[in-house]
Amino acid sequence: MAVARALVQGVDVWLNTPLRPNEASGTSGMKAAANAVLNLSVPDGWWDEVWKDTSNSRKIGWAIGDGEEYADENYQDKVEAEALCDILERDVVPTFYDRGADRIPRRWVERMKASVGCLCHFVNTHRMVRDYVTGYYAKAHTQFRSLDSNNAQRARELAGTMDHICQEWPEVSVRKVEDGPSQTIPVGHAMRVSAEVHLGRLCPEDVVVELYVGRVNINGEMEEAKAVVMRSEGNLLDGNYNYAVETSIAHSGLHGFTVRVLPCHPDLPVTFVPGLICWAGKTHRSSAVAGRSSTQR
Repeated sequence: MAVARALVQGVDVWLNTPLRPNEASGTSGMKAAANAVLNLSVPDGWWDEVWKDTSNSRKIGWAIGDGEEYADENYQDKVEAEALCDILERDVVPTFYDRGADRIPRRWVERMKASVGCLCHFVNTHRMVRDYVTGYYAKAHTQFRSLDSNNAQRARELAGTMDHICQEWPEVSVRKVEDGPSQTIPVGHAMRVSAEVHLGRLCPEDVVVELYVGRVNINGEMEEAKAVVMRSEGNLLDGNYNYAVETSIAHSGLHGFTVRVLPCHPDLPVTFVPGLICWAGKTHRSSAVAGRSSTQR
């Protein structure tokens, strides 16, 4: 602790090179920022968060790379080492030694002030505790009081509903997913997606069916995805229901979408319950270009 105290107060640059995405948080960098030390870090942990969310990010420090992740760790080390050397040579070192007759590195000091102004109000214990209280503890307390009232009536109803859902969940499946009739859709234009979902002895009120859509990366995985709730359009008999929603692809590039089913109850405190999620067996992909979108099966 004594060494850390001296470091966060005395250094000019806080260099942090974790192997993305293994950084748990990065509290040492936060302490350094509170002492007006500029961070030079791989965008991971806290630095990834503030680097993306701070509109003034280009003046609060530096990011090593753009957050790329590679299966080959040696190759990732090579890419980040080259990026680090480049940013040191082209930006960090010239900024530090750019001094006038008074020997004050004014551009560096400007960055120090910007870092303190942008980060210290956010990266501190007071804000963290406030977020926990307002976002979690207070809500959990209110929910507990609600479930516990009337001799825990609502808690017993929730438990009974969840027992029923757990028993019937093995029967839940996504039978079929279909997109709109047109295979060429303008970017930004509404695209209807429908799915046939088998619920068995469950009813639509017991579940929420979502369209999960996002950009497909070079590894064939969806990222920056969002979930859009699908609406029930009626019973198809034998426990089968039709669901549909209209959405759009806002940007060009390769996109994918699939359908998932989750349990639903007004008093359910979490979105995901272990073992209770059902995905469609296939991910559909759409190649969107500026002005038009070609959907492929």
